[in-house]
Amino acid sequence: MALPSVDALLLSNIRRQTELILEDVVGSTPREVVLLDTPRHRNLGDSLIWRGTLDYLHGLGHRFIYQSDWGRHRDDDLRKLSDNTVILLQGGGNFGDLYPLHDEFRRHIISTFPKRRIVLLPQTVFYTSPTAARAALRQYRQGENLTVLLRERTSIRFAEEAMAGMDVRFCYDLALGAQIEQEVTSGGEGVLVLARDDGEQATLSDVEVRPWADWDFRPLNQLAYKAATGVGAAYKRFPTRVQDALYGPAQRANSMILDLNIAAAIAQFRNKDAVATDRLHAHVLSLLLGIPHAVTDNSYGKISSIFGEYTGMFSSAHWANSLSEAVDASHVLAAVGAEAAKKG
Repeated sequence: MALPSVDALLLSNIRRQTELILEDVVGSTPREVVLLDTPRHRNLGDSLIWRGTLDYLHGLGHRFIYQSDWGRHRDDDLRKLSDNTVILLQGGGNFGDLYPLHDEFRRHIISTFPKRRIVLLPQTVFYTSPTAARAALRQYRQGENLTVLLRERTSIRFAEEAMAGMDVRFCYDLALGAQIEQEVTSGGEGVLVLARDDGEQATLSDVEVRPWADWDFRPLNQLAYKAATGVGAAYKRFPTRVQDALYGPAQRANSMILDLNIAAAIAQFRNKDAVATDRLHAHVLSLLLGIPHAVTDNSYGKISSIFGEYTGMFSSAHWANSLSEAVDASHVLAAVGAEAAKKG
């Protein structure tokens, strides 16, 4: 089953505009790039961003010569590379103080390599503490050749004041570039309620909705994740020569884990008649798979910003003011789809 033509056209336009933005900030001719802060955690949505990032940059002819998550990164690895190598920092929703390890890692890279060409891929900015924001942004300002991409206008408005003078630009969420439309399926297995089980829940009462699940971390993913976490925790205690020997296998293993994560997410959505969610990338995955769905906001409004600007234009997407409202709407969407299937 193909995406509706209106959605396929919209997705194509978003991808082309994203390519133009990436050509502008990374380079219009193929070059060597590195990708830092690759995901090594249980949020399958970040794996989807990673896939979209690779699909976009490979499509533009760029070559990834080094990738690392924050736990296995070594500054000396970057020092060995040409000064012309572009440093890319993983996009997502951890620009702020909710996920300090990632924000601290980015600031470390920027302050350690202030003259290098660095691009922070599309993020949402959210600091709970103005003091923390001011301290963090002082370090971001050390990047003399830094471009910050933000994926919605609320973050852009923050940047216009707090990040004035920095090279800040809009770019669509890179998960929309993940080439997985061929996985579109036709339904028949009811409604999936995928709800956050972390600090970004908008209202705790909404998780009383049953049955619900967060991202489905399947047994194989669990095993791979535990192995990677164990190796990652010990990595920097190994002698340098052992780290050097492990780098290639460790990177291939991490890429395999991220591919497994994406496969697990697709399997969780496969053949669903409709989806109700408060996760941004469950919403994005539903768009890519053409599944009717109702989405509500997270705790600080990043989903509503993105929905209002571009993802809400997809015909499969419907807004809800709470998770319980999203669940009700998804059942209506499933029923409408079932009736249309009978007629047609």
